[in-house]
Amino acid sequence: MISKPIIELLSTVSLSDYIRVCRETGRGKVDRSARMELVTTLERVSSAYATAANLSHEEERLSSLVSDILSSERALLDHPIPRYPIYTNLAILNRFIGVYSHPSIQDTWARCRKALAVLCDDWLSFERHALECFERAKTGATETPGRNFPENAVRKRIEALELLCSFLASVDRPTIASIHNGVPAKHPIDWIYYALEHDGAVGLAHLSALPQSDFHDEYLFLRTLHLTEVCFWAIITGIRAATQTYARDELGVTLLALKECKFFAEFIVRALSVFHTMPYESFFDGFRVATGDSSAVQSEKFQHLEIISRGISEEKRSALRTKKELSWLADWRPGPEATLQGLLSSVERSSVGLASSLRAELFGLDRSLQSWRNLHLGIARRYLPEGTVGTGEEGVTYLEKHFQNPGLFTQVDAKKAPPTGRAVSENAFVTSVDLLGIRIGFIIARDVPGTAFAEAIESLADQTKDRLKDLSRDANYALSKLFSYYDPIFARHGKPFPLKKQLKEAMKNGLPERPVSRLLLSLELSTGLLMGLHDGSGLRYPLRVTTASEGQHFESMNGKTVALKSEELILADEVRAFASYVQGSDRRTSVAETNGNNFKELLFVVFGAPKLPEGDFEAALDFVQTAAFSMTGRKPDVQLVTTKLAHA
Repeated sequence: MISKPIIELLSTVSLSDYIRVCRETGRGKVDRSARMELVTTLERVSSAYATAANLSHEEERLSSLVSDILSSERALLDHPIPRYPIYTNLAILNRFIGVYSHPSIQDTWARCRKALAVLCDDWLSFERHALECFERAKTGATETPGRNFPENAVRKRIEALELLCSFLASVDRPTIASIHNGVPAKHPIDWIYYALEHDGAVGLAHLSALPQSDFHDEYLFLRTLHLTEVCFWAIITGIRAATQTYARDELGVTLLALKECKFFAEFIVRALSVFHTMPYESFFDGFRVATGDSSAVQSEKFQHLEIISRGISEEKRSALRTKKELSWLADWRPGPEATLQGLLSSVERSSVGLASSLRAELFGLDRSLQSWRNLHLGIARRYLPEGTVGTGEEGVTYLEKHFQNPGLFTQVDAKKAPPTGRAVSENAFVTSVDLLGIRIGFIIARDVPGTAFAEAIESLADQTKDRLKDLSRDANYALSKLFSYYDPIFARHGKPFPLKKQLKEAMKNGLPERPVSRLLLSLELSTGLLMGLHDGSGLRYPLRVTTASEGQHFESMNGKTVALKSEELILADEVRAFASYVQGSDRRTSVAETNGNNFKELLFVVFGAPKLPEGDFEAALDFVQTAAFSMTGRKPDVQLVTTKLAHA
């Protein structure tokens, strides 16, 4: 129970009203006298709790909420131009995911997953409500969305958020009412509602995102930062678990910890696809000034993760010393036993049975983190004109210096066989506008031992089987959403997208028995993307991505001659077409079902689709690279093309 004096104190300030004002006009425009009144009230409550003994669980929760809000509002009162922790209301988020309370590793991952689900649901609800306001405003309604509302971008954003939320379909989380709804009558004041309802999830959803301005897209900016913060903490927790359990020879738990890290690293990559829906002018000509001195470079979790995942240069340490939030990290040098670099070094020297699996998981995690850094740099280049800096003191030049080096797998990259020239032509010209902008990735693994190939197939199949067991109509929604991006092209050729039927068959009867088919379907169902697999030794490079002409054909896998339709997207080598986007692979380059024989060269192909989110393509590309790495122990060659319109 909350004491009557505390209720009386807090009843003088409505937290719900404050949230609505911040959402409508911006936290930066809150009247100073109103903020002073809020801070004064919270200081009185804080003082009362500071001298109280034996607080109940409810009072402890309310006291924590008061403390978190007081710290940010007092900071804004003293310094109206916020820095990163205050701008993002990070204390609210940290409290929910357990940064201050140190729960178990499993509980931390569970809370982080729940936080992602709550934040994504809230973001989707915000965008849907804004679009509804925009539509009603056309008919004379007075409620309108935020300033510079980008209608077309928001429609695309809602689709992207629906896909992002679908990756969290299996996460148990509450349905949280909108801020426009009233507080349930069971709570005498709204402060108790935000502190206690749904174990603090209501407070996380409504109090973490308080934009400084009234620009609509600032909400996107804040939510992206929140999602990355959650994932950073989950990965930090996972790395800690991986290094500690490896030292105790609990290698199965180490492997599990690295897989958990990979999930959260992939999620960051997918989340950045939603960020890309923001128009350039929304940031640079919109809310950028309102972000003040805040910069994601000031994120303590990000810098912590950088140090334990790949290390940082002395130049970057010098930069950290200039950030008051991060100065302690500048000289923090954890021992190798606490870092991914140290773990990789130990695994490289080890002969334990799981060594190859551990190396593959480390490679996969490193790939996903690098993909995030690549996309982050791309965002900076897109939204910041040359010569400008970001929302803090750093800009594109700073990111370019540090996004790639140092690298966790520098030595592994050095072992990679030197490329023999570009294997795929950059000129991916198509004759149909429906095929424009499709990204296709070619991953080439060389000198693949037959035993490693077989082991990788079974490992991937086991992962896929576990996933198929958990799939329900809701849990496979992510796959269904990804499949839908391929539907228009296949429908144009009068064909259903094949993975839909294959998923149903796999859920009913399991994966195919034939190893090569099992491998390919495992890769496809693990990522939701269409793929191909070819024996590269039967190809004559360079390869081309193009459209077929009337009269072209190839021999299908079953030995039949298949006619290629005009404007059908195909892959061809110097001899002839060897794969069709809609009709599959040919017989000439098929991978033989061998009994342990080695492969000189395997070619994996990842097919994108029109409008497929960039993050989902990158996640699939990383997944296949990791599979190829597990077969050879070396980083595979990767070449990407994007289809362009011929004669454009």
